[in-house]
Formats: sequence, C-alpha cells, structure tokens
Amino acid sequence: MRIPKVSLILLTACLLSPLQAQNDLVRRLGQRRGTPGVAEFQLDVAAQVFGLARDHLEQVSVSVEPFPHTGVTLIKLKAVDSRTGRILIAGVDQNLAPVDPKALMGQWSKVLVDHPEVKWRGSLAKAMHYQPGLQHPIAIWLNFPGASYDDFEATVYAGIDWATVTREQVHESEQLIEQFVTETNGHVVSTFRQTLQAMGLSATSWSSSAPIVFLSANAVEARAIAALPGVDAVFLQNFDGGETNASANATHRTHRLHQMGVRGREVALTILERLTIDSAHPDLLVADHFQGPAAFGAPAVGPHVTAVAGMAAGHVFMNEGAAPDVDLQNANSGSYSDVALVCAGDWVVFGPGGTFCSGGGASCVGCPTVPGPTLSTDVTSMSYYVSTTDPELALMDRYFEYQVRYFNDAYVAAAGNRGVANGNAGPGDGDGEIVSPAKAWNVITVGVSADRKVRRSPLEKCGTQDKPTPPGPVSSRR
Repeated sequence: MRIPKVSLILLTACLLSPLQAQNDLVRRLGQRRGTPGVAEFQLDVAAQVFGLARDHLEQVSVSVEPFPHTGVTLIKLKAVDSRTGRILIAGVDQNLAPVDPKALMGQWSKVLVDHPEVKWRGSLAKAMHYQPGLQHPIAIWLNFPGASYDDFEATVYAGIDWATVTREQVHESEQLIEQFVTETNGHVVSTFRQTLQAMGLSATSWSSSAPIVFLSANAVEARAIAALPGVDAVFLQNFDGGETNASANATHRTHRLHQMGVRGREVALTILERLTIDSAHPDLLVADHFQGPAAFGAPAVGPHVTAVAGMAAGHVFMNEGAAPDVDLQNANSGSYSDVALVCAGDWVVFGPGGTFCSGGGASCVGCPTVPGPTLSTDVTSMSYYVSTTDPELALMDRYFEYQVRYFNDAYVAAAGNRGVANGNAGPGDGDGEIVSPAKAWNVITVGVSADRKVRRSPLEKCGTQDKPTPPGPVSSRR
C-alpha cells in the first residue's frame, strides 16, 4: 500500500515524542533548499497547511523564525495556487497550528523586557557566555523614526512633476531628504550617547548617517544596554572580510547597449572596498576618492578593486567596461571591519559641499575632517564579503539597507564566492549561501557568469529566506 506523503508527516510525528517531532520539523524546514529532500519536504508541509494537493502548489517558500521564551517557532509559508494564480500565505507554529500575529507580538514585547539578551545577534551571545567579564567590541543598532523619514520623503517627492523633472531637481530633492534624515539621526545617536554616559559607558565611534553606535562592554553592561527601549539589536563587531571573485565573461553583450548610446553618462559610480583604485591606471579616470583613517589600514593600491573599476568603467579599445562613461569615485575603507565600512559608507552618502566627520564629535574616532564626495553618488559597487555568523541580516546588511531606503542611492553587492567550491570564502565555501552585505533586501545582489556557464543559481539562499540573484554581466580588466 502506498502511503500519501502528507500522511507520512503525521505518521512520523506519532512515532517520535512531541518535542522530538517539533524539533525535527523545524530543523528540516530551516535547511537550505539545495539540501537533498528539503524542497520536497517543504512542499509536503505546504500542502498540509494550505489543504491543497502538492500538484496544485508552485513557488513554495518557507522561512523559520524562532521566538525564544514564547514557546513558539514561527513558520511562514508562501506559495502560488497553480490553478488560479492566487498567492497563498500562512503562519503556523512548530505544531503546524495557526499563529495569531497580534498575540505573538504581545508575548514578544514582554520577552524583550524580561529577557533583553534576545536582542543579542549572531555570535554575541556565545562570546558573552564564555567570557562574560571581558570587554567585547559591540555595535548597537538603534530604533529610528522610519515613518517620519517616509512621510518627509513623500512630501518632498509630491511636489515633483516627473514628466518634466531634471537631474538637478532630483538631486536637490534627494539633498533635502538626506539633510532631514541626517539631522534626525544625529539627534537619535546623540541622545543615546548621553544615555550611555549616564550608565558610565562611552561610545568609541558612531555613524553620521545611520543609527549605529560602537563601544566595548562586558556581559552585564551589554544586557543593560539591550534592555534600553531605544535599542533594536546588539551585534559583536566584525573585523574580518575579503574580496569576492572578479570572474571573466566574454559574452556580456553590453556593447549592444553602447550602440544605443547607453554608456553610463551622467551617472556617478562609487566603488567601496578595502583598498584604493589605481588612479594612475591608463584605462581608468577616478574623479574622487576617500581614504579611511590610518588606524584602519595604510593606503594601498588594490588589484581587485582596480579590476572591479575596470569592469564598470574601463576604457580599452574594443573591450570597454559595462558603463565606460560613468563618473568613477573610490571609497576605500582600509579594512572590512564594521567601523571602517561605516566610515567609508557615510562618506558615500554625503553630497557635494558637505563635510564628513566634522562638528562636535567625529562620527568615526580618528577619522579626518574631509569634504563629501565631489559628485553625488548614484550607484555604489561592493565586491566583498564580511564575516558573520548571523543567519539573517548582519549589521552591514542593515546599514546598507538603511542607506538605500533613506539616501536614495543604489547599492550593488556581490553574492559571494560560495556558489562554487573554490577555497576562497572560508567556512561554508561552496554551499551557495549569499554573503553579507548582499543579504539586504534592497541591495541589488548579483552573481557572475563565465563562458556562458552560469556559476550561481538564479535563486540563492539568504539565511532562511530565498532572494533572487540574477547573474550579472562582468568582464575582466587588468
């Protein structure tokens, strides 16, 4: 007798203890879709939850989100009914029972008060557990008035006639929004720093544009910080990262766009990496660059960042970059630590005529007082990864997500080296996982292709979420 697959789920649950069955269900649903049997298992569970035959479900997506101290692990399912095209969504717990969102959020609000350490993200909890008395470098992501930012932006854009708008008018509008966000963020950060001082703590650095504060704290202090209502999440600072592959693709076909006159004219492209573009390279013209503080790393020309610049803006006869007429700028951070990337990233969003790391206190301790970039950045390229153990959005994912939303810039990030086992990405090499900061939802994540062979799947794994990652055209430059 053939047992239906949906019934097998129930049969398995009967053979295991209730807790074992719950843990097994959550574990299997949380695995990467590329793991053998996982996609089929997710389809079985979706069929049971939606009450439909497996053949009637398409584009099944499952994510697992634990809510510690509530007794609930939220399983979010999404699918398309192939017969009607209707999108189906559901939220169930580890018993596949429906979850009341309002009740769960009520429970979670109480947990945040009683157990503030749930705000510790990634490897911070482990570090605090094993070395509670040690001063750990931490990064704090603060709550911010996003609704106010959105309302102000909507008001500014409401007065624009998009049929006749000019580039200058768009930049003026963006500058108004950026000024409002920067000033408001300055108040949020300043108020929090005063709170830290009242606790006997002191920030070592902070962002001029985003709600990020850096400092050192032990376990007791970190718990007290997490308990503050203005704190959204606390991370262990990252100090490691690396460049992602710059692979060749002889068939990118961007010459077809060039023939139509699309060459990147009047677009400002900033390359954000650890080292400096070779400004003396005969095939490149760099309009401006930023050098992070010496404490982050001595200025040095990098072959990788120069190659990336060439892929975009190189001038080589019969083998130009994808957008050879862009205005090229370079934000070299000096290292891939969180503090260094925030320092360089803040420079990117400051418009022409602005000053960076100036005023009552430097946003990056030791950061030089320098003018903002010569040109207002339209697109920022990031071909690197930062090391993180956070399965969801790491600090840098949040930071660049914030920049996209409130500073109206586009960010393009490499999906990483882990699509193909190549020994370059450390732990997880070849597992297909998207790396940070490419996990951010509004950062454009791209893979690469070589010799007509797509090296990365068009749908990659991003923590417990699937994120589209269309292969992007690239071309080698030396």
